[in-house]
Amino acid sequence: MDYPILPGCQLMIFGEKNGDQLTITCRGELEIASSSALPMILKTFYDDKVEEVVFDFSGLTYIDCSGIRYLVECLRIIGKKSVEIVYTTYAVCRMFQRFWKQIQEA
Repeated sequence: MDYPILPGCQLMIFGEKNGDQLTITCRGELEIASSSALPMILKTFYDDKVEEVVFDFSGLTYIDCSGIRYLVECLRIIGKKSVEIVYTTYAVCRMFQRFWKQIQEA
């Protein structure tokens, strides 16, 4: 399922379930104007049958601290399930390095 979040926002979010795995794919910019959609999309697809959640951020070109905040909120929703976070760009990698401790504590 493909969700353009808000007119003018540079973010697309895709959710896909495959058996007990849920993949949330983000493309574009996960920033203050659009990042609140991340937990909303997660809640749309997430259920008790999901055992693994993959956040595919390899298509992100930018993430700010509000994007990290909503990722932490998603991790709290998921609880102790298996989580994988995929990212590739330097800017996204820097934000994850900066906030890694908060992400792990979620």
